[in-house]
Amino acid sequence: MKKSSNWSFNYNGNNDFYKQDCLDFLRDTDFQSFSQYGKLVNRRYIEAKRIYLFDSYFRNFLQEILERLEVFLKKSTADALTIGYNKSIYIFEDDDLYYSGQSKYCKENPKRQDLVLKTKYHLSRLVLEKQDDAIISKQINQYGVVLPWTVFRLMTFGNLASFLIALQPEYRNKVAAHISSVLNQEDKIPAKILLSWCNALRYLRNICSHNGRLYSRLHHTLPAFHRSDRELLEIDLDNDGKTLLDFLQNYNMIN
Repeated sequence: MKKSSNWSFNYNGNNDFYKQDCLDFLRDTDFQSFSQYGKLVNRRYIEAKRIYLFDSYFRNFLQEILERLEVFLKKSTADALTIGYNKSIYIFEDDDLYYSGQSKYCKENPKRQDLVLKTKYHLSRLVLEKQDDAIISKQINQYGVVLPWTVFRLMTFGNLASFLIALQPEYRNKVAAHISSVLNQEDKIPAKILLSWCNALRYLRNICSHNGRLYSRLHHTLPAFHRSDRELLEIDLDNDGKTLLDFLQNYNMIN
């Protein structure tokens, strides 16, 4: 690191002060991931280590918040769609969820057909992958299907975002209205905003889950701005609102 890549281990004139600390640290830390932080601080070891450790702490902190948001969004979607649903057809097979009279959402639209088929396939796959689970097998034996709220519990953030995209506008709006039910009129969350937030949260969750770097990173899957928040947000114009601070400011409505 020192001879080939010009890393600095200097402290008060001692050029190898942090050498042993580095050797100990890298015994259980991936150097390729760590080196990204070094590039941000001119390969000064101790500064890179501090940023790395802070980023690790912050990822874990965000992971807890994102998990709570995920549970809330899955429960809210399940409640919005299942409360009052009284058809005999299994809800995930009900074409009314996915198709409407609009040309973009009609059954004759090949793109819509493909999206709906993929959605139903992924939902079936979720169940098949968990078929040995005691709760899943019990429900299949008792009802012939897995209960809708159990299916929602199985979903990942990505599954949920994809499912909301597959819904036709009436049901998508129903989910957004259910989530917004406790908010003032000016703070209601439109379905389009909800879709954007779910997709952006999925993206952020994936970074945290795979130990990706958050520090000094510009994000490219961004949440849309809610109309009532625009005046409150302070966007870094040089970075076009892509920093993590700008990213997270959009979620005060859900919180």
